[in-house]
Amino acid sequence: MAMLLAAPAIAAPTPPPPADAGDERPVLELPEDVGPLPHVRIDVEAREVEIPATVVAREAEWLELLVCPPGGREHETILTSEARPSHIHLALLMLGLEAGRPLAWEVNPEDRDDPTIHPPRGPEVEIFIVMRGEAGEQLVPVNEWVIDRETGQTLPDNRFLFTGSRIEVVDEEQRFYLADLNGTTISLVNFGDDVIVRPTTQTNVTDEQRLAANTQRIPEEGTEVTVRIRVVEEEEDEDAQGEAGAGDAAG
Repeated sequence: MAMLLAAPAIAAPTPPPPADAGDERPVLELPEDVGPLPHVRIDVEAREVEIPATVVAREAEWLELLVCPPGGREHETILTSEARPSHIHLALLMLGLEAGRPLAWEVNPEDRDDPTIHPPRGPEVEIFIVMRGEAGEQLVPVNEWVIDRETGQTLPDNRFLFTGSRIEVVDEEQRFYLADLNGTTISLVNFGDDVIVRPTTQTNVTDEQRLAANTQRIPEEGTEVTVRIRVVEEEEDEDAQGEAGAGDAAG
């Protein structure tokens, strides 16, 4: 049986990978006996996953992620979390979700500057920030923490896609879950190996530094919060397609 290896997060930028042939690609599956998932809380009845996180940048002028591991892309995220990306993936599988796939591209042999984009797809989830204090629990939709600098407004909705990252096969005995390597836990633009990402076709190469932190809504750096990932039920949005369109509002 191939071993899924863990590795420290790295901060090197990576363009979206080429699309695989069809859907025949290695995926992270739920084992029969799931071991402990440190820093991950699962509520099957509420269909929610929670992870602890720490505010590391409340004045960031260029955001590409919402959450990454400590020591990863901290210069372009608001939060870090000790929760391993692959463990979050497994937790979402335990809620009955099936991962989609991250954004990918195919080179156009007739025009290499005009590749075919395959948008990210997957079941929809919502992301909330839970802050607890003397006044009780405060639940904040995460789109209120991010500003689109082109419009001057916060993000228009709180919808994300469970795309499930990618697995890099080294040999028959070694496989790497790329989000564990690259720290793409919850992304605001596409890196091509994201566990969860906004339904957009913008990438870390094409985003033009458009997203920034909404500083007035974000608590002080060092504040401990909880990130709640909630499954969007079908009846909540009958028109939801679970796939980003090429002409989305962020493009």
